[in-house]
Amino acid sequence: MSSRIPCSRLGSTELALAEAGAGTKLHGRLAVIERTALELSEIVCSLQAYIREQDAPVGSVSVADSAEAAVALVRRVSAVPDIELAVRADSTPVVDAAAGTVLRSLVELLLAGLASAERGDRLELVVGERDGEATALLVGTGEIQLGSVTG
Repeated sequence: MSSRIPCSRLGSTELALAEAGAGTKLHGRLAVIERTALELSEIVCSLQAYIREQDAPVGSVSVADSAEAAVALVRRVSAVPDIELAVRADSTPVVDAAAGTVLRSLVELLLAGLASAERGDRLELVVGERDGEATALLVGTGEIQLGSVTG
């Protein structure tokens, strides 16, 4: 999907909004289209950044920073309503891995948790270390532990 599609819709809508009378039914509908196009554009850009991250070289990766990025991405693209996502870093482990691999593992962990979550639930991605190894645990609807942070 190209990010140009929502942008072209957004441009057309902005032009039409300028000509539609404020307070009219048409203006209201165009405003909804404008908000939707903006949201779609943000989602597409977030997903494109996620895909680009998959090609990042191996290096030192902060698991806590990757957890924050994973939560931000899932919040942006998820259509699941009324579920709070949070990150708690009990420590700040750093691993030698491709940043995209760490991010993908954490996103998959969050998506697995969302699959069983219900409205009003709070899911917390807890990052830490155990026996010198980085850990990630999703707490909220039970506990799901990531087998390996580095994939």
